[in-house]
Amino acid sequence: MLPAPCRYLDIEEVIIPHTRGCYTLNVDAAVAAVDENTIAVACIVGNTYTGSYDDVATLNQRLTEVNERNGWDVGIHVDAASGGFVAPFVTAQKDIVWDFRLPLVRSINASGHKYGLCYPGIGWVVFADQKYCPEELGFSVSYLGGKQNHMSLNFSRSASGVAGQYYMFLRLGIDGYRRVIEGCFMVRQYLVTQLLETGWFELLGDPTQSTGVPCLTLSLRQKVAGLPVEAASGAGSSLGQPLNPKPAEAAAGAGAGAAAGTVHRNVVHFNGKPTFTVYDLCQRLKERMWVIPGEYCV
Repeated sequence: MLPAPCRYLDIEEVIIPHTRGCYTLNVDAAVAAVDENTIAVACIVGNTYTGSYDDVATLNQRLTEVNERNGWDVGIHVDAASGGFVAPFVTAQKDIVWDFRLPLVRSINASGHKYGLCYPGIGWVVFADQKYCPEELGFSVSYLGGKQNHMSLNFSRSASGVAGQYYMFLRLGIDGYRRVIEGCFMVRQYLVTQLLETGWFELLGDPTQSTGVPCLTLSLRQKVAGLPVEAASGAGSSLGQPLNPKPAEAAAGAGAGAAAGTVHRNVVHFNGKPTFTVYDLCQRLKERMWVIPGEYCV
């Protein structure tokens, strides 16, 4: 969602791309991109690739050094849309420092409609101090007999999400949220175990998700049923353009019934007949009302 506010406020965004095997913020690259015009560095607690947390504590340390060396005051915004309602309630994550305990963390956003367990469309932003929320960003109007301060890009909207979130806070409390979130981690671990046992998938990210939200990201394995499969987890090329047009030889030790195959990007072929892609799997799950996204990762 970063492009939207940057476009509206005429801010230049600098994106630090991820790399294969590293789906969190590259702190070295982020710090190297900071200059005298940098407003803030945004990091994510619970990203959309693997649900992992960026290393906010290390970023805080490195950015402090840059600020002191150059006389700058570049702060950190933490996008905790997913992790904001996870990390505070998970016992195993209590030692992860990502919030206002770090001096450079100036603001944090969290989505109530994700792990906050509330209606879609409710989200929160918290500032470390009022000075980081200047009045110039909003406006004040006299409306219905009172003065109202407003800082969003639209004005009238339903307050049902606020009421719903307040109810969930009262209904569950800290212990209730902890039970729900830790239950989600138990379900995640069960799914990881069962899916990996099929032999078709490999897990991206931390197997225990000790620094992340309770989700899992899978790709097709590079070898399936003893057959070499090249770039099985990629995406984007047409099914008619094989990466390797020659039949792949069966792996050593495979049984007599093992079939040779050719491989297309993100597609496994046996005897020239395609089986399935991750997108096929997503479509079949949708038929059973499970919306599981298929993503492109480098």
